Amino acid sequence: MNQKVKNIWSIIGICLLVAVIFYVPQGVFAVMATFFLGIYYGMQGMKSDEIVNNMPDGILSTLGYVLILSSIAAVAIFVILKYINLKETFKSNKTQWKLAPAIIVASIAGILVSDIFSEMLNFEDMLGEQMQGMAKSIAGMIAIGLIGPIAEEITFRGVLMNKLREKGLGPWATILISAFVFGAVHANPIQIPFAMIVGVILGIIYYKTESLILCCVLHVLNNSYAVLMMNLYGDSGKDLTWADVFGGDLNTYMTLGLCLILSVSFFNWYWKKA
Repeated sequence: MNQKVKNIWSIIGICLLVAVIFYVPQGVFAVMATFFLGIYYGMQGMKSDEIVNNMPDGILSTLGYVLILSSIAAVAIFVILKYINLKETFKSNKTQWKLAPAIIVASIAGILVSDIFSEMLNFEDMLGEQMQGMAKSIAGMIAIGLIGPIAEEITFRGVLMNKLREKGLGPWATILISAFVFGAVHANPIQIPFAMIVGVILGIIYYKTESLILCCVLHVLNNSYAVLMMNLYGDSGKDLTWADVFGGDLNTYMTLGLCLILSVSFFNWYWKKA
């Protein structure tokens, strides 16, 4: 096996390892939640068939806690393994504060482009009901809107991008591979293209600033907006399209074009000059 093939397998191995470390705690805490729910239902005098019938709702009610605990556990594992130095990664003096407003505006434009594009693809939303259910609880709101995004930035920008750079990959290979993994691990068809595009934007920001601060701010803003919309519109939000928001397809396409030009133009300048 030649060196090039070895390097490819090594890169694949790193991507898989980081993804596994991030998601294994979710499985562990989910199993624990199921176990304790079973004990709780049993103490309430429920029979086996009643426990089985109530388990889906019980698990959904605990998902927020599962995601909070598993996210914290995953980050702790990365720190223990010395895959990341949180103090160094969150240094505020590396954040380009003068450009921060422009970065945020251009990023929001890019996120809007990716969301409209994802809607046009009309992929299946396999986790919509679970997300809607989670967003109704305080723990779910915190998990989706705050803890989850920060843990994901630490994992897929802070850990994975640094590991790929250690393998000698160039800037764009590092950004694109990390964005691909970030999108793929969402495992929900409707979210995958959106997450990949957003992963590229956040990857550029992290590569240029060497700080996760702005990445986390943008990720938290995006997810918190999603939580807000789910709580405002509930189940009816599933049928709400960007054409409804902007007042027709033409306005949506115009918005898409303008946001695309704004985002691409800024990040092209930002990559070359900043």
